[in-house]
Parts: sequence; C-alpha cells; structure tokens
Amino acid sequence: MSPTAPALAQPQPEALPGPPSEPGRCPACGGALGSCESSRYRRCTACRVRVSLVPEGSYGRDYYYHGASFDQRLAARAREQVAHLKRLEAGLGLGLRPRGAASRLLELGCGKGFFVEAALAAGFDARGLDLSAAAIAAGRRRGLGQRLMCADARELDPQTVGGGFDLVVAWELLEHVEQPVEFLRSAARLLRPGGWLLGSTPNGDSPWIGALGSGWHGFDIPEFHRLYLTAEGFAHVARRAGLDRPSCLSINERSGLFLLKNTATALARRLWSGPDKLRRGLLAAGLALPHWMLERAAGRVPGLPGETLLFAAQLGQSPADR
Repeated sequence: MSPTAPALAQPQPEALPGPPSEPGRCPACGGALGSCESSRYRRCTACRVRVSLVPEGSYGRDYYYHGASFDQRLAARAREQVAHLKRLEAGLGLGLRPRGAASRLLELGCGKGFFVEAALAAGFDARGLDLSAAAIAAGRRRGLGQRLMCADARELDPQTVGGGFDLVVAWELLEHVEQPVEFLRSAARLLRPGGWLLGSTPNGDSPWIGALGSGWHGFDIPEFHRLYLTAEGFAHVARRAGLDRPSCLSINERSGLFLLKNTATALARRLWSGPDKLRRGLLAAGLALPHWMLERAAGRVPGLPGETLLFAAQLGQSPADR
C-alpha cells in the first residue's frame, strides 16, 4: 500500500440541534450540561459525558515522567495495548489486518514510543507522533529513529504526517481533547477508506464515579483531562466526525495498579479524614483487596462496567473500493 491514499473519503458532519462548542453544551452530543460529582466538571444531561471547567494546562517537558521505573511500566502497558487490538478485533468482530500485508499503523500521542515498539514486534508497520520533543528524542535514542515524529495530534495535516493508514490509534488521548468531533474528523483524514480509528479512554460511566463521587481519581487533573466520554458519547462523536460502526468495550487493564492505589486511598480519605496518615494508610491497604476483586469482575459482569473504554470506528469505503 502506498504511503498516501489517492482519494480519501471525507468525513461529513452530522447536524445537531445546537453547536457543540456553545457554552453550556456537551461537545459530544450537544446536550445541556448540568451538575456533576466534582465542582470542576459539568455532566451532560443526555449522554453523561463530563466536561472540565478549568483552564487547560501546559504540555511541557515536565508533563512527562522520565524515570526508569516509570518507563518500565509504560513498556508493560504497551504490550497490553497490543493485546487490546486483539480484544477489539475479537469482541467487536473487526477486520483490522489487510490480507497479505502488515497493517500500517499510526499512534497519536505516542510519548516515548513504547507502543510503537511493541506494535513493530507484533508485526505491524508502526509509526507514532507526539508534541513533546523530549519524549520523541527519548524514543529515537532507543532505536525507533524516523518512525517517531514531533507533531501535535490535535493539529493533524496529512501533507506532513502522511495518510492511507490502516489503523490510527489513540491510547488515553481523547480525554485530553476539548473538541473531540474536530479531533476525530482530523484523525480520520489519515486513514485509508475502510481503515479503523481506535484506542482507549477513561470510562465516563465508571462505577467508581458513583462510589467515590468527587474523590474519584479522574477528577484530580481537570487541567489535562478535558472530558470523560461514555460509550454513548463516543458514538455521537464518531458519527458527527463522519465515521461508521462506532463501538466500545468496557474493560479493566491489568497494568492499572496505580488506579487501585488511588481509589483505595480516596476511599480511606472519605472514611478517615483525621491527621493520622498511618491509620489512613492501613485503611487504604485493607480496602485494596475488595477493590481488586471488584476490578477483576468489572467489565465481565453485566451491569458492572470497567474503568476503561476501548473504542473503534471505521472510515467508510470509497465507491471504488465497494
């Protein structure tokens, strides 16, 4: 397959009753925004997407963690993300790999390129981009070279990034985007007709939001996590961006042990607000086991969704390919 497709299907926007960018409107479905568990967010009364109210933060060098132990965790998570591709393919019946060729894959927000590295090992023709020059330089030093490029995933240009990809992947990126419809429409221009846009994002229907309220760990960084999509919210965003077959799977990630710690600590704070940190730490440790058991069940038991949404949507085939 050539690096760029000769003719890409252009996503067409879906009409909404009100402009999604209008203040007080949900950027996913255009519904009204009401109260939320956290005072720093508003919740869509229709699709339940949660939208941040605080100014956006800066994605400078200090945004990224650069320690060796954190890099090891990212490498382990990247291998799990490769497994997510198989989960999406099996769970949603997707055809992600063209016959007789390695799928051309582009990761948006690739950081230091750990997923690109894992995808190459799994047989994908993988590349990645990120807005952090420091992160890209770190990935290139590990041998990924020109497979990584420094570019803002929110300002994608097929003339510079390339096009005709079979898969465009965005792991834990959609929550950082204030205008998700425009972002997906831009990402779709990088796909070949029939290609897939897929990835993961925190689940706005997580059962822990109801259990923890304002203490849910996802509410801690509203300057970076601009919105939390639900499966219904993603379907609205994908269709408005001109993508077909929007689908989601609800899961819990095996590498998300830090979420276990954060959630147990938040529960402990709610149950014990005194100054005794040791007692609160022991309480958090005691809460960790039942939380872990619930985490294993979430996403597998009907009515108990997981913390993470795996999502997928397809760019429609051009007339010549039908």
